[in-house]
Amino acid sequence: MDFDSREAIAPDISFVVPSFQSESTIQMTLASIREQESSLSYETVVVDSSPDGLPAALRSHYPDLQVVHNPRRLWPGAARNLGAGRARGQWLAFVDADAVLERDWLECLHERLQIHPDGMAGGRVANSNPGTDAGSVLHWLEFSEFLPDQRGGPRPFVSSSNLLIRREQFLETGGFDERLGMSEDAAFCRFYPGAVLFCPETGVRHRHRTDWRQVLTHLKGHGYWSGIYRRLYPAPGSFLAKWPVLSRLLPLWRLPRVVWRVCRSSPTETGKCLRLLPALWRGLVVWAGGVEEGLRKRDS
Repeated sequence: MDFDSREAIAPDISFVVPSFQSESTIQMTLASIREQESSLSYETVVVDSSPDGLPAALRSHYPDLQVVHNPRRLWPGAARNLGAGRARGQWLAFVDADAVLERDWLECLHERLQIHPDGMAGGRVANSNPGTDAGSVLHWLEFSEFLPDQRGGPRPFVSSSNLLIRREQFLETGGFDERLGMSEDAAFCRFYPGAVLFCPETGVRHRHRTDWRQVLTHLKGHGYWSGIYRRLYPAPGSFLAKWPVLSRLLPLWRLPRVVWRVCRSSPTETGKCLRLLPALWRGLVVWAGGVEEGLRKRDS
């Protein structure tokens, strides 16, 4: 791996990492980028919108790190767009600041996209802290579509927590919808003209909140942006914009799907998943309340 990301020749890959108050997790993310088992050259662009910026110690530990600081908080999609505009690589690798890449992530996804050069690819999302009930519930509800050991191939969307795409094609699409705080990946993938590929052979380990109050707050926000997305785009469930009250029934539809994915993906987690059914239900009720709120919101 060539670590000189500032050489005159543009690198093959530009890793773009959106950051907001990520001091406790981003160093693991950057270390996993450095440890990629690949001969491809790369640069790393961190778009940080934390009030105090990134710690000086982090910058000194990664002297080649390119940091773009924004004075106001940016949602992840907007931060990725800004980073993509500063990137020089032929490919853009979007990685969240609380995700750790598997060592073969870059090589595996890049190889897959040699077959589909007009496409984008994302990997599985495993739980980095499965020892907590709150973290497990959040992981299952947010990433059940991308759990390990699931079928690969074309998908309606892949997670922007780990995503590889040609920079030229990304810029031609206009990037992520900056009106969305979450669900920006679903919106981007929905109208992307190329292949959208899920690659379960590799992926990331995602670190989650472990405090129940923070988990429920995050799920409420996730639901809210899911409702905004379905109000703005002709996506599955968009009909609920006419009858937002029906979104209260969504937990009845989502719960069995989530449980089935967890049990199919990780049979050893079946007992834990069944034990946490009340917590999963509560999380989905909170999420559905956010969906209804987002569906009811009108532009000011």
